[in-house]
Amino acid sequence: MKTEKNERQGLSEKLKDRFVILKPHDTYKGKYKVDLLYVEGYGELLFTIRSLLYLCINSLENGDFETYSADRNPKNNVQDVLELISRMIPIEEGDLLDELRRMEKNYQ
Repeated sequence: MKTEKNERQGLSEKLKDRFVILKPHDTYKGKYKVDLLYVEGYGELLFTIRSLLYLCINSLENGDFETYSADRNPKNNVQDVLELISRMIPIEEGDLLDELRRMEKNYQ
């Protein structure tokens, strides 16, 4: 009995060390978040967002969607990237910048 408990405990520890990509979401119960994007700051984040947007725009304007195989749907891929971009936009920080601008106007 003790051996089985030790094995389960050992397996639990191994799983904790190996399941690192998906982390339980703080707000949405039953959902997970993925922390794979690391940037040096807001400048790099915004540059990455812009690059992804340009990639999607170029794909939609110049993409040869007829030559894709039947198991791929490039328009869905572009949509997935656009949804990712929308989650990357630092909205809260934008609100802070607006508040700082209002404060700056009050000091003039």
